[in-house]
Amino acid sequence: MKKYYKAIEEFHKKFEMKGTNNEDMQFRLNLLVEELGELSQAIQY
Repeated sequence: MKKYYKAIEEFHKKFEMKGTNNEDMQFRLNLLVEELGELSQAIQY
């Protein structure tokens, strides 16, 4: 579990996230949508 917490901490530092406000949530959702789009393309071929 420690490596996952470390990865989350690094993610927050990389994108300068300050908390769990709505701006952070929208950013996270945008990243997830992008990743799901890439996954969808990968499994279609």
